[in-house]
Amino acid sequence: MTGRERRKKVDRLTFLSAMAGGLVHEVKTPLSTMSVNLQLLKEEWENPETQKEMRTLKRVEILMREIQRLEDVVNDFLHFARGFSLEPVPSNINRLIQELVEFMNPEALRQKVRLSVFLDPGLPEVPLDWKYVQKALMNIIHNAFQALQDLDERAREVLIRTARRPDGIEVAITDTGPGIDPERREKIFQVFYTTKKDGTGMGLPVVRRIVEEHYGTVSLHSEVGKGTSFVLFFPFDEAEEGENRESPDNDRGVKKGTG
Repeated sequence: MTGRERRKKVDRLTFLSAMAGGLVHEVKTPLSTMSVNLQLLKEEWENPETQKEMRTLKRVEILMREIQRLEDVVNDFLHFARGFSLEPVPSNINRLIQELVEFMNPEALRQKVRLSVFLDPGLPEVPLDWKYVQKALMNIIHNAFQALQDLDERAREVLIRTARRPDGIEVAITDTGPGIDPERREKIFQVFYTTKKDGTGMGLPVVRRIVEEHYGTVSLHSEVGKGTSFVLFFPFDEAEEGENRESPDNDRGVKKGTG
């Protein structure tokens, strides 16, 4: 991308961000008002005595959940449109992934998923804002856990792998789930596209936005009946590679498994 093209893209995103901010404000205000009033109604019907009162309370609770879901959609859209205020620092992604796996192990065990990692020992540090990269990785891993729930427990596995490439590092998250058919693959990064009952359709678009703001890319590889792999690529500055390559914090090949 040339400097001129980059400036045009930044200008376009700035314009869209301003529009999104105004739209979100107009939507969130009535949603907040409805949420407050429904909470007051719920308190009034807190101890239902008749069938009618119980049905009314149930409907109020359903409306409250739907309003919360709409607020989540609006907030995710705002973050997607505005982008993220990244503060990248040189990071050892192997060590950070180890910490993430330790954090997610309890959920993997609860869902009877084997969560394994294979970390390339020769990775240099790369500039990352781990708060947002962690959000992207967790989103993909949660999706993988959900994709495995209809499989036999012995077949449920999620593998996280890192690898070095000539101009950056690669993080691949692979599951042994049912895979994604070609039609869904074409739409999966579209805003608001979802096949989940309670999905917002913002998870994977946000993942891609986070990675692209790190000047990286996200690719999807899937085969129906065999599984799916999301590959995140983060570039590094060749001028800094020599310094980072010998970093004492670099991990020496780690392979772990749970479940």
